[in-house]
Amino acid sequence: MQLRRRQLLSLATRAASAMILSACGSVPEIRPPQPTSTSDPQPSAFPAPSPTAERSAPSPAIPVPTGTIPARPTVGNTPVSTPQLNPETPVAQADIAIDLSAGAIPATYFGMHIHQAATTTPWPAIPFGAWRLWDAGVTWPDLEPRSHNWDFTLLDQYVALAQKHNVDLLLPLGLTPTWASARPGEPSEHFQPGNLAAPKYIEDWRIYISTVARRYKGRIRNYEIWNEPNLKEYWTGTTKELITLAHEASQILRDIDPTVTIVGPSATDRETGPGWLDEYLSAGGGMYLDAIAHHLYVFPSPPEALLPFADRVRQVMAKHGMADKPLWNSELGWALPKVFSSDMEAAGYLARAYLLNWIGGVQRCYWYAWDNQEWATLWLTETDSRTLKPAAVAYREIEGWLIGARIVSYLVDSTNTSVLLLTRGDNYLARIVWNPNGDRAYLPPQEWQITHLRDLTGTRRDLSAGSPVQIGPVPILLER
Repeated sequence: MQLRRRQLLSLATRAASAMILSACGSVPEIRPPQPTSTSDPQPSAFPAPSPTAERSAPSPAIPVPTGTIPARPTVGNTPVSTPQLNPETPVAQADIAIDLSAGAIPATYFGMHIHQAATTTPWPAIPFGAWRLWDAGVTWPDLEPRSHNWDFTLLDQYVALAQKHNVDLLLPLGLTPTWASARPGEPSEHFQPGNLAAPKYIEDWRIYISTVARRYKGRIRNYEIWNEPNLKEYWTGTTKELITLAHEASQILRDIDPTVTIVGPSATDRETGPGWLDEYLSAGGGMYLDAIAHHLYVFPSPPEALLPFADRVRQVMAKHGMADKPLWNSELGWALPKVFSSDMEAAGYLARAYLLNWIGGVQRCYWYAWDNQEWATLWLTETDSRTLKPAAVAYREIEGWLIGARIVSYLVDSTNTSVLLLTRGDNYLARIVWNPNGDRAYLPPQEWQITHLRDLTGTRRDLSAGSPVQIGPVPILLER
């Protein structure tokens, strides 16, 4: 898989911030009390924190993993300082278990990434219900670039924007600051040295999690444990270390706000992702999460490749007794090689991707990305991050077709024409139709009583009874 190169701007921003801090200094923020246990002692693999730390008792329902990240060593009662290192016919995919029992499609199904929302990118002119803050300059090294020195300026702005526009936030937790890293000199192609390793001392992770959770209680309701840990470009620690981090984060987050949703580490890649998830859940990682995350990238394949990929992930979930957990596709998009011959073909890919993710059992789907024209090849805007391209219009239209509706059947006929049946309340029936193989005439059955169609440009056109319609790779909505 050709890995993405998305972090250059974030890295430059981080470097500039470090220079400013170094030149001017910053006012240290007093760290909150560290969570500490008094009723459920840590096993020997988790040395007890220093006597001065305060830790609330963990939930007895959450067992403690065999940890691999030690507590900070102490001299007497004083912690040793860390070095500051800077059907018409049956469905064609008959072997795929397709779940059409879900309820109405919520607005939060339509997620987005925006990288520069607080600076150069205007707020998108299309609606969406969820926002994932990755490649947005708010990882742990961004928030605590030096020990005891916090900078919440950017994250505060994002949270304010999300509240203003009624958007649900998902904050990925992770990347380790160099000063806190178990391997501070370890190089990274996209980040600062040491960012991909686990923390050297577990207390630093606890303080990071508790500081963020307390500050944004009630405003950030979803936290994701690390990004793409099955790739060495994002994580060089062990699975046990990652489960340790998930265990600690789950206790602290739930103690501070029991209503939060804890999302598992988001693996990626069709070849290695499901196997990594199997390993993670086999080691007990599923005990510390409320939802499974995966990045269901299928480029350069068409969107129809999403179904077998999602099915493999759901099979792994079912194997570990987690079939009822929500599955979130926390990154979706297309990158090189560019496969679109036209903007409308790209719009069709986007619409089919959202249709097929829901059919595949995905409950949230975060598009990557609104304002990324470097890595992504399926653009939603022109380079000004303002002017809408047809794919953004399609995003808006497919939202209007789906939010509040239920998909009750998905059929593929012998010509590879896909038909989705939608219901909304007691009186609404409609069908979304497309054929990924190319344009062709299609005659809707008379019993459908179709009176008009809508397309992904927002155009509505009346139809005469018994008249064929032109279908192709760009879905259309047939209503009565």
